[in-house]
This record gives sequence, structure tokens and C-alpha cells, in this order.
Amino acid sequence: GEGKILFKHMHKAGGSTLCNVARENVRAEKAPIPGGNDGWDTNCVPQIAYQKNGVPLATAEAEKEGAWYGGVCYASHLSVAAQRALGITHKDLDFIASEGPMPDTLALDLPVAWITMLRDPLDRTLSSYRWWQFLADRFRDKPKVRTALCDAYQSPHPDASLQEWLEVYPDNWMVRVLCGRAVLMDKSVRITEKHLTAAKA
Repeated sequence: GEGKILFKHMHKAGGSTLCNVARENVRAEKAPIPGGNDGWDTNCVPQIAYQKNGVPLATAEAEKEGAWYGGVCYASHLSVAAQRALGITHKDLDFIASEGPMPDTLALDLPVAWITMLRDPLDRTLSSYRWWQFLADRFRDKPKVRTALCDAYQSPHPDASLQEWLEVYPDNWMVRVLCGRAVLMDKSVRITEKHLTAAKA
């Protein structure tokens, strides 16, 4: 059909593997991240999402703030209008990836199949810590580089222990991500059965 697959890449849950499979079978982005980053590619995130003012993806709130919410986590800032425009903004792609949370307001009438991959919560959390350690060490001399995914938490000092990192890392990451940006970004929100039910929906 003419529908697209929008992959909600759950951080450290096998998404890069699925991206590589997608590239072998459908039209998926395979391009370097603009600005270098030692040859890293966009991991199936549309390259245009990394370009400042490249795509009108921001919610009204983000536009009011004058902030840029592009890059790997751009889909969490897709307004309903931007969601409905995906067929135009990414017309040459069949498989579109984004990390970070789901949009807070989700259009349910899109010709898009939202998919994700999950992982054992403990294994995924430990893998996320190891990835954070890698980034924190790699960019130790570049303090302006954001090592906390989607700015979802305040990254601790580069040599933080697992315990120190867990104190700032959002709990129940996968549930929060599937419930939307507001739930992920606000650590004061206590995750309940209601959130788990919503995440499964």
C-alpha cells in the first residue's frame, strides 16, 4: 500500500538492527548526520530532521519558545498537522524512525503504522547506562554535547556511577516514552497501572 511505517525506536532495544533490516527491504534513510559526528549515520531518522528549520515539525508550544526540536527525537514534537503531513515531508521514505517519546497528542487517522521494539527493562536500562558512559567519555572535552537522550534528564558528571546515574534517569522509561513527552520529561509523575494500560494501547 501507500502507508508508511513510523518506527518508535525505543532506546537500546534493538532498533539499530531493525533499521538495517528495513534498509534492505524498503526505502529507509541512510545518510550521515549533518555536521560530522565521526561518520555516524542517522539510523533511519530522516536526515532533514537534523537540519535546523528543515521541517515544520514543532508543536505550537515549541514554536512559541523559538526552540529547535530536530534530530533523533523529532517525532515527539510532531504536531497533529505535522503528523498528517508526513506523507509529504518524507515522501521518498517508507520507513521513518525516531527515538524519544511519542507525541503528547497523536492523530489516529494517519496512513501510518506505528511500531516499536521492547526489551527486558533491566537489560535495557543497564545498556542505556553503558551507552551514556560511552558518550560521556567520548565527548568529555565537549561539555556542550548533550549526552542525555532527548534532554530527558540532567546528565550527571562523566564518571558517574550507576547509582548516581539512576538517581537522575527517568524510571519506567519504556512506559513513559509510550505515554508521551509530558510523562517522560516530568519525573514527578508517578507511573501507575493507568499509565501501563495507556502504553499498551
